[in-house]
Amino acid sequence: MNLKMTFAGAALVALMSTTSAMAQDVIGYITKSATNAGWMMINQGAADAASEEGVKLVSVGPAFQGDLSSQLEVFENLVAQGAKAIGVAPVDSAGIAPAVNDAMAAGIPVIAIDTGVSGAEVTSFVATDNYAVAKVQGAIAATLVADGDTIIYVTGNQAQSTGQERRNGFMEAFAAARPNSKVLEVPTEWNSQQAQEGVEAVINANSDVKMVANAWDGGTMGAKAALENLGYGAGEVKLVGF
Repeated sequence: MNLKMTFAGAALVALMSTTSAMAQDVIGYITKSATNAGWMMINQGAADAASEEGVKLVSVGPAFQGDLSSQLEVFENLVAQGAKAIGVAPVDSAGIAPAVNDAMAAGIPVIAIDTGVSGAEVTSFVATDNYAVAKVQGAIAATLVADGDTIIYVTGNQAQSTGQERRNGFMEAFAAARPNSKVLEVPTEWNSQQAQEGVEAVINANSDVKMVANAWDGGTMGAKAALENLGYGAGEVKLVGF
């Protein structure tokens, strides 16, 4: 929890350092989610940092998971309000680029948080090295199954750099260690219900699945619910989180 809160705080401090922010200046913070447990901790870190710096934080998020249109609208509103700087966790790496370009052209520093921006320059980027961590996940997951075993990989949103990097890192490391294994993918947009339904459908069609690996915590919980619904006991199918 502290690491996640510090992560958001570091991003906000980076925003402060890019501009001469004064008390009650508006700093925009566009999050990916106001309801996901992990993002709630990150959002709190941003709020705490704003309080410490003595600035007004306008924190907003998409109306629903993956809602690019509302992020774009919020971005435009923050620019119109004269925000001194904007931090954004994009729901779509390429889709957010036009708004980022407009803000940067107007002289407003933009910090990308957690997910990169494709097609626009930003002032700074604060994130986990998702590709490197996912390679570790893939290498460890490979030790849990035999070469030739079938596994499931539950992806994150592939429109986001975060989802792309986690998938690519996992696949590269896992394939290197288990070249004869089959990986069946369950695509999601960071939605645990999609993960649960997708895992159930794949296992119903492939009874030989030995493991389910996941790109994020919500996917792990969705996969766990799927295995329980299908009557699997603990350990019968390996479950790997991120």
